Amino acid sequence: MKEKREIKLFEYPFSYDGLIEIRGNGFGVNWPLVYIIHNEKEAYIGETSNSLKRTKNHLDSKNKKHLKQIVLICDERFNKSAILDIEHLLIDYMNADQKYKLLNLNNGQSLDHDYYQKQLYVNMIDSIWKELRKKEIVQNELNVLRNSDLFKFSPYKTLNSQQYEISEAILDRITMEYSSDKKIPFIIEGSAGTGKTILAVYIMKKLSEYIRYTYNLADLEDEDEEDQAFQYHRTVLKNRDFTFAIVIPQTSLRKTLKRVFRRIAGLKASMVLGPMDVTKKKYDLLIVDEAHRLTSSRGITNIKAFYNANEKLGFNRKKGNQLDWILHQSRFQILFYDPTQSVRPSDLDRSFFKKVEKSQYFEKFSLDSQMRVRGGKDYIQFIDDVLHSKSPQNTGFPNYDLRLFDHIEDMENVIKKKEEAVGLCRMVSGYAWEWKSKTDPNCFDIKIEGKEYRWNSTTEDWINSVNSLEEIGSIHTVQGYDLNYAGVILGNDIGYDPNKQEVIIRKESYFDKKGKQNTTPETLVPYILNIYKVLLTRGIMGTYLYVCDPALREYIRNCIQLH
Repeated sequence: MKEKREIKLFEYPFSYDGLIEIRGNGFGVNWPLVYIIHNEKEAYIGETSNSLKRTKNHLDSKNKKHLKQIVLICDERFNKSAILDIEHLLIDYMNADQKYKLLNLNNGQSLDHDYYQKQLYVNMIDSIWKELRKKEIVQNELNVLRNSDLFKFSPYKTLNSQQYEISEAILDRITMEYSSDKKIPFIIEGSAGTGKTILAVYIMKKLSEYIRYTYNLADLEDEDEEDQAFQYHRTVLKNRDFTFAIVIPQTSLRKTLKRVFRRIAGLKASMVLGPMDVTKKKYDLLIVDEAHRLTSSRGITNIKAFYNANEKLGFNRKKGNQLDWILHQSRFQILFYDPTQSVRPSDLDRSFFKKVEKSQYFEKFSLDSQMRVRGGKDYIQFIDDVLHSKSPQNTGFPNYDLRLFDHIEDMENVIKKKEEAVGLCRMVSGYAWEWKSKTDPNCFDIKIEGKEYRWNSTTEDWINSVNSLEEIGSIHTVQGYDLNYAGVILGNDIGYDPNKQEVIIRKESYFDKKGKQNTTPETLVPYILNIYKVLLTRGIMGTYLYVCDPALREYIRNCIQLH
C-alpha cells in the first residue's frame, strides 16, 4: 500500500545543539521546506532547501539569537516555487494573527509567480494552519484573519507584475535622485480593486526597512536580483534623514490604516496623515492614497482652517487646495488616483492632476489588473457600461455571484446568510434618503416595501461595528474597503428614461448636502454615477442589487440577462 503523502511539522530547539537533531531529519539537509523560528513574542518565517545550513546562518545572526524554537514544515511534494508561496502566505497570515511580532523584511517573494499545480500548493495553507493551531503556534482561524483589516492591508502581500515593476521603478528613481534637488511627482492611475492601497502600504514598509532597520546582509536569502536591489536602496537611504508618510483623505480609512500601522514592525500610526497634517512640516516623500478625494475649499466643513492652511503655505486664501499642500511640502510625491471614484464636488477634478503631469520630471504608471472582484475586469467594465447607458458586452462572470432582487427583504436575508457563512457582508446605498437618525437615533431613515432601516450609526470603521449588519452603509463608510458580498440599494436618486434609453439622475432625491452644494442637475451626474460604481465594485465574491426605480430595475434586469 502506497504511503499517504501529508504535511509534517517538526519542532526543535533553536540552538547549536538543535542542529544535531535537524541533521538527523530526512528533510533537513537537501529538501525544500518552510520554517518558523520563534520565542514567546517574536517570530521569523523563511524557506530553504537546506534547513541545516540556513539554521546555522540564523544562529550566527545577532538579530535572531534570542529566539528559542524552530518549526520545520515539510512535505514530499514541496518544490522551490511551492515553498515560496507557502512562506509568503504564512507571513501574511501570521502578521494578521498577531501572536508574534514578525522579524521578516519585505524582500521575500514580492512578485507573484505562476507554476505547475500552483493552486494545489496554495490550498495546503489550510492544512498547515490547522497543524500550527494544534501546536498553539498560531491562534485564530483563517476565515477570521482573511476578513481582518490587518490581513487586507498587509504590507506582506505578494504583488502582481504591474505592482512590482512600478514599486521598483519608483524606488530606483527616488534612490537615484535622493541627493539631487529635483521635485518629482509620480501618478499611479488605476480603477477600483487594482491594488492601489496595497502597493502604497508595501512601499511604506519597504522604505521603513531601507532607512531604519539594521539587518545584516546574512539575514537576506540567497542572492538574487531582488536582494541586490534591496541592498542598493538600503545602502543609499539607510540612516539618512529621509522623511516619508502616507496621506489618506478619508477619515474612516485613515483611522483604519493607523490601527494597521500600529501593529506592523517598522511602521507607526504617526506615519498616516490627513491632508491638514501635511501643513505642519516638510517631507522628502508623501504617498497619497485615494488622491481623487483631495479637496479644494469648495463646499467643505471647517472652511476657516482650510483658508488658514492656504495662507500659512503662501497660497491664495480661497484658491489653494490640498494637492497644492502635498506638492509644496514634499520633494517626491506618489499619487494613487482614480477619476471615477471622485464622489463630491469638493474633490479635485482631473484638470488639477493634469497640471501635475506638466512637471519636468513627472512620471506616470497604470494599474489595470483586477485584484478585488472575482468577476475581473469584465465585471468592472460591465458596471461602467450599465451606468453610462452603453450596451454591455455579452460576457459572463462564472466566478462571480451577481443577482438582481425584486424584494428588499429577500436581498437582506441572503446577505445575512452569507454573513453567517463567510462574514464581511453588508448592505450599502447611495445617499437617496435623509439621515434623520443622525440627530434622533430612534428614527428610521430608509423605508422600502414596509421594511425600515437606519443609515450607518458611525462613520468610522462602520463595516466592523456592532450594528452594521442591521444598517445601511453610505459611500463614506465603504470607499477604500472590501466586502465579501455587497447588497447594493440603488435609490431614487438614480433612474432610467426608457424614451431616451439612458440612466438619469434626480437631484431632488439626493440628500448629501455637501455632495450637491453649488451643483446643477447636469454637474451632479458624474458624482452620483461614481458613487454607485464604487458601491457596485466593493464585493469580492458577489454583488446583489435592489433597485427602487422600476424602469431602472428592468433596464438592469435586461443587462444582467445578457450575461
